[in-house]
Amino acid sequence: MNSKPIALTEEELEDLLTKAAKKGSREFAVAILGIDEGDTSLRKDLTELRDLLDAYRPLRKGALYSLGRLVGYGILFGLGALALALTTGSWHPLKSLTP
Repeated sequence: MNSKPIALTEEELEDLLTKAAKKGSREFAVAILGIDEGDTSLRKDLTELRDLLDAYRPLRKGALYSLGRLVGYGILFGLGALALALTTGSWHPLKSLTP
């Protein structure tokens, strides 16, 4: 092996580091996922996973919206029931505290 120093410009060094990082991250991802690089079903699986996530986001947003409406209507119903009980005289908060 040649042990002479190599002179690189800053751009060349950055390109070299970028290529090495991309290659290393790809090899790491392949090792973690346990797949072969020649696996053709990987692209299909990743596309299906992205489609599933794209379908989940609006579903989650709609569920949170519905939950918020349910809580809001519950509070309004409770306040209405309290107002009705107070106006009809069927319940008075101070009567229950006196002996």
